[in-house]
Amino acid sequence: MVAFPRDGRTLASASGTVMDWDVARGAEQHTLPGHEGSVSAVVFAPDGRTLVSASNDGTVKLWDLATGVVRRTLTGHKVYRVNGVAFAPDGRTLACASNDSTVKVWDLATGAVRRTLTGHRGPVYAVAFGPDGRTLASGGYDGTVKLWDVATGAIRGTLAGHWGPVTAVVFAPDGRTLASGGFRGTVKLWDAATGTIWRNLAGHWWGGEVTAVVFAPDGRTLASGGKDGNVKLWDAETGAERRNLHGEREASVLAYGLVIANGVTAVAFAPDSRTVASGAVDGSIRLHDVASGRRAVLFQGLHRILGLSFIPGPVVGSGHRLAAADDGGPTNRPNVLLSRFVEPPTGEDTSLDRNGPTQS
Repeated sequence: MVAFPRDGRTLASASGTVMDWDVARGAEQHTLPGHEGSVSAVVFAPDGRTLVSASNDGTVKLWDLATGVVRRTLTGHKVYRVNGVAFAPDGRTLACASNDSTVKVWDLATGAVRRTLTGHRGPVYAVAFGPDGRTLASGGYDGTVKLWDVATGAIRGTLAGHWGPVTAVVFAPDGRTLASGGFRGTVKLWDAATGTIWRNLAGHWWGGEVTAVVFAPDGRTLASGGKDGNVKLWDAETGAERRNLHGEREASVLAYGLVIANGVTAVAFAPDSRTVASGAVDGSIRLHDVASGRRAVLFQGLHRILGLSFIPGPVVGSGHRLAAADDGGPTNRPNVLLSRFVEPPTGEDTSLDRNGPTQS
């Protein structure tokens, strides 16, 4: 998962340590070590001042981006991997999904667990708050999406319809629609009020996993990424496929439902809804222009990308900021990358690695 702060000018990525990068120079700015296992997700707080990283070591860390210091470490999931994290819109509450079959809701002012939500049978892979902060969605190994009342911890509804685990969930900006992705290449759109499916989006390879679903901030477009190597853009109102931003990942190798190389593992929209970032198994991060489909290689040289996130909020100055996280590779030392880019891709593909930008 990758995230952008509110000023839209920084990117973070993670593999085992957290690193802050200036994309314009291709130079590492900060390394934030601390996790003992690979980083599974990163997300910025709504104010863009704090970065949260979740890990296989069972911890969740809150980093002060100005100083690089860990503000708090959340340890309620013990030794169980934390798969997903989500901020409430007010930035005061954090939800974490874990292999311990629970979702924990934290008060970030005190570091205390407000609620432990139980109901899934097996690991929970994804969480998302509704825009009003009152409803939380979670997706899990049991193939269901559960809707929770944040205040009481009660289950408002259980949405069944996926064939296999649910690996991604997200609310539309207006809160009326919930999107979920899972195994067998499925993306489903649900009426969040009634819990009924109103669209099944077919397009990803049936044997692969949909690893990410995300709405554009303007609510008009849904993007999905899959282990089939594709990033697809869907009309959020009609469910029609608008564009396939697979880039160079059409060479992905599929065997018995598994992606061996170049599958898409994370997707994020820039705050202006004009650009989509995608991360892959091969450790690359690409930018895609929504209108034209043109792409640029923002970064290469990381390990398997597990998280992408634009820093939320309006664009200020010249560009966006993106956060990315990888799994640390053989060293099991995760990296978190903060990156800056100026404009959506407009011409030939360009590449940016640790030594600076190059033509691809």
